[in-house]
Amino acid sequence: MNSGVLSIPPSIYREYADEYKKLARSASDGPQRVLYLKMVNMWEHAALRFENGLDFTAADTDESN
Repeated sequence: MNSGVLSIPPSIYREYADEYKKLARSASDGPQRVLYLKMVNMWEHAALRFENGLDFTAADTDESN
């Protein structure tokens, strides 16, 4: 049974976060930069949850704003 956890190592999540950090630094406008920084937070959060053995589901990243 699939628990919803991806079997990608946390180091890969952090590489994704680093890529979004680069995109945020080069973003041409504020809303774009905010979106990239949200992606940074999402990937870093995923890495931490994976390292701590916590289940990662889509509900964890649902931001109703």
